[in-house]
Amino acid sequence: MNKEKDKYQSRLRVVFLSNWQPYNPYQQLLAKSLVQQGCELEIHYCDLIFLPFFLKFWQKTILHIHTIHPFIISKHKFYQPLKTLLFLLQILILKILNIKVVWTVHEWQDKLLEGKYFLNQNQISIINNFIDAIITHSHYSYQEISPYFHNLARKNKLFTINHGNYIDFYSNQISSEEARKSLNIPSEKLVFLLFGSIYSYKGFVEAIEVFKLLPSQKIFLLIAGKPVERDIVNQIKSHSKNISNILFVPQLIEDDQVQIYFNVADCVILPYQVFTTSGVALLAMSFAKACIAPKLGHFAEILNNSGAFLYNFNESNGLLKSMKLACQNQDKILAMGEYNFQVAKEWNWNLIAQQTVNIYLSLWQND
Repeated sequence: MNKEKDKYQSRLRVVFLSNWQPYNPYQQLLAKSLVQQGCELEIHYCDLIFLPFFLKFWQKTILHIHTIHPFIISKHKFYQPLKTLLFLLQILILKILNIKVVWTVHEWQDKLLEGKYFLNQNQISIINNFIDAIITHSHYSYQEISPYFHNLARKNKLFTINHGNYIDFYSNQISSEEARKSLNIPSEKLVFLLFGSIYSYKGFVEAIEVFKLLPSQKIFLLIAGKPVERDIVNQIKSHSKNISNILFVPQLIEDDQVQIYFNVADCVILPYQVFTTSGVALLAMSFAKACIAPKLGHFAEILNNSGAFLYNFNESNGLLKSMKLACQNQDKILAMGEYNFQVAKEWNWNLIAQQTVNIYLSLWQND
C-alpha cells in the first residue's frame, strides 16, 4: 500500500495559485515542505486568467487555490458575472484535463465590512460543483462553510488542517532592550502591539480608543503594518493624535524587521471584528507572545487562558476588560508567551505537508 502511495506521490505536480505577494511566508513554507514530501511544485501569481499556465500539465496535477475571491468577485457590478463566468470556463477546461482543484479557505467573508468578499449563490454553486476539495484551518470554519458546500461535505471533501507556525522563518536574535531602543520605546512600559495589514474590520481604531481608557503611565501601544484601505491612515492618526505613548508605523514591515516589532511587544492585540484565520496570531505565538483576542472561531481554537486574555466578542467592553487584565497580570505575560510558543511548535510544516499530500492523493482514489 505504501509503495502504491509513493508511486502516485512521486508523480504529483502542484501549482499554487493566488494574488499574494511572491514571498508570502505561508505559501513559501507550505511549498517548501510539499517539495520535501516529493511533490513537483510551482507558484503562479495572477487574479484573472490562469488557464494558459496549465496547458503544459496533463496528469496528476493539483491546482491549489489560496485566494479565490479575486478570481470571481469584481468591484464593478457590470463585470461581476463576466468574471465569474471566466473563472468557471477555465475550471471546466482544467476538469477536462483531469486537473484536480483544491481551495484553502484563508478568507471566507473577512472583508464583509468593506462590501467585498461576499460570495453569492451562483459563485458558491460553482465552487460546490467544480472544485474537488476544500481545506479549512479550523473546525469553526469547517462548520461555518459546510452548509454552503453541501455537495463537497456529502462526498467528505471538506478537510481541516492546522495553520502552520512561523518559528525559524523570521530572524529572532534581537533582544527586547535593543528592539525598544531602536524605536525609542521606554524599557519599563507594558507594550501592546497591533500588527499586520491594516483594514477597518481588524478593529485597530477601536483598540486605540480602548487603549486611551487605560492609565497611560505604564503602557505603550505600537501599531505597525501596511495600510490597505484609502482612509485608514487618517483615521488612526486622528484617533492617536498628540498621544505620546502611541507609535504608528504605517508601512509594510520587511521580513528582517519583523523581529524588532515582536520583541518590543509584551502582548499582541487581535481585536478583529470579521475573520476566518489569523496569520498574525500564529506569528505572535511563534515569537512567544501573549495575545488578546475574541473568544471565537479560529482564535478560540488556537488560544486559551494559559496564553491569552480572551474576551466575549459580543460584550461591548470585552476588549477593555482583557487589556485591563493584561495590565494587572504583567508578571504572568512572559510565561503566557512561552506557553503559546510550545503550542505553536506542534503545528510544524512537515506534518501539515503530509496531511495536504494525503488530501491530494485522495482525489484520485475513485479515478
